[in-house]
Amino acid sequence: MDEDEAFYKKQYDYMEQEFKDAQFCVCFSIDELDEVISKEKSIVVVNTFCFCYGEALKGRRRFYVIHNDKMTLRNIIHSLIEQGIEPKCHHNFLEGIDAWGDNDTQFELSWGS
Repeated sequence: MDEDEAFYKKQYDYMEQEFKDAQFCVCFSIDELDEVISKEKSIVVVNTFCFCYGEALKGRRRFYVIHNDKMTLRNIIHSLIEQGIEPKCHHNFLEGIDAWGDNDTQFELSWGS
């Protein structure tokens, strides 16, 4: 196994263990997990349903309220898992938690396949 393969295996194994109850793949680096994305103690994370859900649900949203003293990616992901988030489509790679609007309290999930 070369250096690059060892690095990615370490990342993958760590994410598998850290988020073992997740029904999706977490696509952040280990270094990003403790990044604080908001100084607020409560935020709202929106998940917009994609075209995989068909016309009936496409574009609809589900909102998750997150409460935590330290709003890191790690804490947000754990809260989403505890709230039962489960993408039931081909887009099950969590690639981003991005600001949604011009404030520090609303974020949107970015999924890839």
